[in-house]
Amino acid sequence: MKHGRPLHYSGFTLMELLIAVAVFAVLGVMAYGGLNAVLTTQSHTEAEATRLQTLQLAIRFLERDILQFVARPIRDQFGDEQPALRLEDETALVFTRAGWRNPAHLTRSHFQRVAYLLEGGALIRRTWPVLDGLENDSALNFTLLPEVVDWKVRVLDSKGGWHESWPPPGGGLDTRSGSAIPAAVECTLTLEHWGEVRRLFAVTG
Repeated sequence: MKHGRPLHYSGFTLMELLIAVAVFAVLGVMAYGGLNAVLTTQSHTEAEATRLQTLQLAIRFLERDILQFVARPIRDQFGDEQPALRLEDETALVFTRAGWRNPAHLTRSHFQRVAYLLEGGALIRRTWPVLDGLENDSALNFTLLPEVVDWKVRVLDSKGGWHESWPPPGGGLDTRSGSAIPAAVECTLTLEHWGEVRRLFAVTG
């Protein structure tokens, strides 16, 4: 009986398989790390872009409203006259603006009372449905900017003096004359992520 030559089997040894698996594992970890870094960077970039867009929108609202300031005093719910622009404790800015759109052609004024204030860590834009006889219960609040640490406002008068309240008490300005119309309003926002942002708006009313 003839015996053939012994068969020889080719393939990987156990050690070679273990080395191959280890190499693929290292490559997989490296690839995942690179992908995770890209995704994290993309997420961070999108978050910063969203914050920037929100900040720009808030500043655009402020600029538009202040540029449309009109020297029209109003009467509160008690019938007492309130100045066209009022600033309380550097934080609550309230004024009358023109240009209130009326697409439904309602019987109402095109002037609107607007307020900017800090509530719950956010910059709020507050408006009222009527100009005179304002009631806080009827006010409409819109959150313009979240993540606000601080909000300060000061007013520049026509004589070049800065005021942290308006009308200035004993400031020598006649609240019924043109001298009581501010020359500019400076708004300073302190944001959680970007720190201090300061803008100066000219008052043309």
